[in-house]
Amino acid sequence: MNESKDETEQRLIRRLESFSDIIIGFSLAQLALSLTIPKNGALGLLENPAPLIAFVITFTIVCGMWWAHHKLFVHYFVPIPVMVILNFVTLAGVSFAVYSVQLMLHAGTPATPGHPAIPGHASLDFAFYEWSLAVVYVLLAVQYFYGWTVRRKLVPPGIADRGLRAALLLGGIGITFGVVR
Repeated sequence: MNESKDETEQRLIRRLESFSDIIIGFSLAQLALSLTIPKNGALGLLENPAPLIAFVITFTIVCGMWWAHHKLFVHYFVPIPVMVILNFVTLAGVSFAVYSVQLMLHAGTPATPGHPAIPGHASLDFAFYEWSLAVVYVLLAVQYFYGWTVRRKLVPPGIADRGLRAALLLGGIGITFGVVR
């Protein structure tokens, strides 16, 4: 009976990890698709590199999230309902962080003949971005910490130590994103 439960849990973990990979992959694709092609091609990127810089930074951050998520699932994820829900909320946060980049890059409407410019809310858009990153990192930290408390006796000591360090590091990153303005 216990072997059947372990197989069921492992299957659930694999499916959740696959689903998570899909969500993160789609988020990265959406990030790339959110880049607007400048009217004057690559020269436009040189004249206004902000969208490219935002893309590179966010791509790097999301890849880091993927790596942390992968390591979480390899050693520390515990398939209980609360952890599954936290994983889904974490993935929603990743998706919202990518959406927030679009808010920042497309804030406001430029003036056109007969229509005045509509200013954006850059500080609010950036706050959404920061806070979504904060939520993702804090939720990853919570999942690592819980997984560490449950699995630390079941994994080699070095891996257990890395789990606690990851929880503290991810939590610190999340808090930093949440308070820096």
